Amino acid sequence: MSPLRSARFRLFAVLLTRFGLASTYLSGVADRFGAWGRYGTAHVTWGDLQHYAARITAAQPNFPPALAIVLAWFTTVLEAALGLGLLIGLRTRTMAFGSGVLMLVYACATAFSSGGVHEIFAYGLLGLAGASMLLAYVAGDA
Repeated sequence: MSPLRSARFRLFAVLLTRFGLASTYLSGVADRFGAWGRYGTAHVTWGDLQHYAARITAAQPNFPPALAIVLAWFTTVLEAALGLGLLIGLRTRTMAFGSGVLMLVYACATAFSSGGVHEIFAYGLLGLAGASMLLAYVAGDA
């Protein structure tokens, strides 16, 4: 049997995917709460939740600004829950499927935003969605 078909490699691939997806979500959440520094600091995307909400409004100009802060909080809580669930292995299949759906929603929203299709590829949204869906397929709920 090929080493790539072994149970050990499968476990390694599942753990790597879980931790990779979890770190992506939790890093974004940490950035929105200023854990990586203030807005404008090198390698900081958001710095706070207000800048994240402003990006939502800028990307979707027809979106009401008052609703943007609600969406910013909702997605932040959702990403934190998905990230923590994947990190600790809680309902892995469900969390992975939710992650894949969220990434596809982000990809669609990005495609129709001011960023356009380029941002879908630049941020690896399809790769994250695919990894999430593949994880949902191969991983049982833990």
